[in-house]
Amino acid sequence: MTGVYGGLGDGVSGGSGYNCIVCCNDCSGDDVSDNCLMGVMAGGCNYIDSTQPASGSIIDMGTNAYAYGVTDLAGNPRVVNGKVDIGAYEHQILVSIAVVANPPASGMVTGWGTYLTGQTAPLVATPATNYYFVSWQDGDTHTNRLVWVVSNATYTATFSTNVPLSGFALWAFNHGVTGSVEQAFAGDSNCNNIPDGMEYAIGANYVPSEPMLNLFFKNGQPIIDAPRQDAATLADSELSVIGTIDLLASVWTLGLSPTNAVPAPPANRQWWLVDGAALSNAFFRLRAVQKP
Repeated sequence: MTGVYGGLGDGVSGGSGYNCIVCCNDCSGDDVSDNCLMGVMAGGCNYIDSTQPASGSIIDMGTNAYAYGVTDLAGNPRVVNGKVDIGAYEHQILVSIAVVANPPASGMVTGWGTYLTGQTAPLVATPATNYYFVSWQDGDTHTNRLVWVVSNATYTATFSTNVPLSGFALWAFNHGVTGSVEQAFAGDSNCNNIPDGMEYAIGANYVPSEPMLNLFFKNGQPIIDAPRQDAATLADSELSVIGTIDLLASVWTLGLSPTNAVPAPPANRQWWLVDGAALSNAFFRLRAVQKP
């Protein structure tokens, strides 16, 4: 055979990132060359293209130890099917990912499609009205996930109307808030400028006509007035007031502590004492976080 640059049986050789094996005009008498097709011109060479149907004898015939990098000349995954191909291109295997909602019409599931092996498929499960997401068939409980594509597969998202939920997850379900618990906690489903997690934490103590944060002085002591956390939400969330004297750096480390000064605040409000720092340089905000 003539016109060969680099080795024939390696994933790469001859100091090149890919085998540059040129198909000559007369390829008779060589099993590999008989099945090679002209690929794209690159670096002055015609590369063997193992992605073409006629090149079957060079697929999975290379040596993995000499495979260069994790992608071929086209940027596709390399190695596929456990054995590197001879040449600059790796034969890609297309597989199908199917997604199913169980029971039917209980939710919308996306991610269906055809992928190359080695790619990731984004799956999203969104429950229908009056349903909540339970899990995928492999036990994963994230509504949004990425799966590594290896072979044809079907992913089933199970939804239910039976609600074995508690805490914020139950609150979100009752308020028609969909998506993951983490996303819902930080979201604002009713667009009232109060995050859902904060609205949940305040619970029955929320009065729309009252300010979310108020500053006043009592006996010369600066006090921050805010809604009190609903006792029913203490198990899975925490409502607090945080402060900073460096708003640009956004370092919220100014200490505050709750107080029940006499006379005590209204039952639905909590007072917070400012520990030190000059109020002229201080900023405060109300924060709700999920407990682990």
